[in-house]
Amino acid sequence: MTVTKSVLENAIVKYIGAYRERKGCIHSWDTPLVGIASAEDRLFRKLPAVAGDHLHPKELLAGAKSVVVVYLPFVRAEVDADSEDRQLDSWGSYYYETNMLLEAVCSHLCTLIGTYGQRCRPMPPTLDFDRKKLMSRWSHRHVAYIAGMGTFGLNRMLITEKGCCGRMASVITTAKIPRTLRTNRENCAYFRTGGCRVCVKNCEAGALSEKGFDRRLCWSVLNKNDEKLAGAGKKLVCGQCVRNTPCMFSPV
Repeated sequence: MTVTKSVLENAIVKYIGAYRERKGCIHSWDTPLVGIASAEDRLFRKLPAVAGDHLHPKELLAGAKSVVVVYLPFVRAEVDADSEDRQLDSWGSYYYETNMLLEAVCSHLCTLIGTYGQRCRPMPPTLDFDRKKLMSRWSHRHVAYIAGMGTFGLNRMLITEKGCCGRMASVITTAKIPRTLRTNRENCAYFRTGGCRVCVKNCEAGALSEKGFDRRLCWSVLNKNDEKLAGAGKKLVCGQCVRNTPCMFSPV
């Protein structure tokens, strides 16, 4: 028997249902997306040039052959229901609870893949973030791009077939799983036609523009919001570059 994408998808959906009931989650999620990247993909060699000191899967797990990426979309009804004065608190709660779920999902996938006689390394959603460089040496979004799950938007988020309003995590494994293919479709309206720019208009801090992204300005906003939410570094959230954009829940 071999590990397949469909086996992983079914296991994740079943696990999330049981997890929500067991933990009494206050939030819910749309059906997760799963992408598979080959550890041999040439794009992994190019990541350090575009994503800081990004590590290669084989540097993190000897004998790595595949990377499984999981995207958990938020639910439109829950996001739309937020009143303006509750948006930050609700977003912070959603963000934190999703991170906890993704960590558990990664652990579950590693256990499952282990039953096939293969090794894994889980890569949780907030892994190895350097608070001086404000970068991680493992970018779930870039790996998801390699896995064919979508394209980057002007907001620097990966726009999947279910949009960019959600969270990602990944698992590196020695299992050789058929990869998902990249397409030529551009999911961001700005990069496709030069239009939209809603994410830039939403960024009240001015950290996001057509010319680039000021990560330190963004970081200062995240820290202020974390203080408001008493997150102790666990709710470094904003979400304005995603909220109320045409690409929240689907490509434009």
